[in-house]
Amino acid sequence: MSESADGAKDGGPDGGMSAVEKAIILVSVAFTVSLFAFAAVQMVSTHSATAPTVDVVNRQTMENGDVVFVVKFANDQDAGIESATVEANCTSPPTTLEFTNVPSDGTRYGRIVCPPGTEDPGVSVAAWKE
Repeated sequence: MSESADGAKDGGPDGGMSAVEKAIILVSVAFTVSLFAFAAVQMVSTHSATAPTVDVVNRQTMENGDVVFVVKFANDQDAGIESATVEANCTSPPTTLEFTNVPSDGTRYGRIVCPPGTEDPGVSVAAWKE
């Protein structure tokens, strides 16, 4: 190694890096590796992003003309659902139906009453909470 006019050492096998610079590089590399590890764990363990579904499984016309639809709520997620709201757009405002405590890969059935002449109640999952 050689010394400059002011007595500082330069050159050498480490290219003149100080201990502080080496520490900063080491911390940066460790942080980057931990970010990649975190991303890999999240990709493997994240719940499925499948939204719950609702379908009409039966239709019956009552004596007064009202139409009763039996709907099936299906939770195909990896996690259970604490509560869910299903809407039927056959009335204004929409008729709502609540389902609670639906386990993962579970189903629940409910009934919605619509006005006479309704062919399609237009059911959809309005909201859910895991």
